[in-house]
Amino acid sequence: MKFEYQKKVASLSKLKKCSTNSEALEKSRAAVSHLHIRYIVDMQSMDPTVSKINSFRSACCRIENSRISY
Repeated sequence: MKFEYQKKVASLSKLKKCSTNSEALEKSRAAVSHLHIRYIVDMQSMDPTVSKINSFRSACCRIENSRISY
């Protein structure tokens, strides 16, 4: 998703430099906007998953540390 977004942004930048077709420019802007929203939603949906993984890691580290005796 990120790479697709970056490609569209690069394409939009090229179109802006030589903007001869305003319709193509608007379509590219819409595509970039759509991908940006999808990217943000994907990242937000991953936040709870990452938090849960970090919670499991912390719990495992606490268990491992409590088992270690010097």
